[in-house]
Amino acid sequence: LKIPAGFIDEELHRLRIYKQIASTRNEAEVDNLYRDLEDRFGELPLPVRNLLEYARLRILGRARGVMSIERTAQGIDIKFHETARIDPERIVELVGAGNGVAFAPPATLRLQSAPSRAGLFSSIENILREIA
Repeated sequence: LKIPAGFIDEELHRLRIYKQIASTRNEAEVDNLYRDLEDRFGELPLPVRNLLEYARLRILGRARGVMSIERTAQGIDIKFHETARIDPERIVELVGAGNGVAFAPPATLRLQSAPSRAGLFSSIENILREIA
């Protein structure tokens, strides 16, 4: 995930944008940054949109006690901290719905990989929203 040099030529400017993205603390800040970047530079290329969506997942995950999100051979593992505030009944519902979500003890939700990165981000975001 990176900002293409062809999109923002000046390296120092790209570094400032990376810092802004990394500093976002809530979804509203991500949305505002998205709009600001579009206003300044026009349509955002896919790598920049992916970087912003990654920031959104980081924010959602942190709020739900996610320790890590990793791509594995089995799919995507969302690992929760032992003190994560998630509803166990909601986890059971998600796993039982047959949407490619499984629980792997001690505290991991595993979902099948989506065909595209955009689909992947969307799938992870949906899971994080559903467990709240």
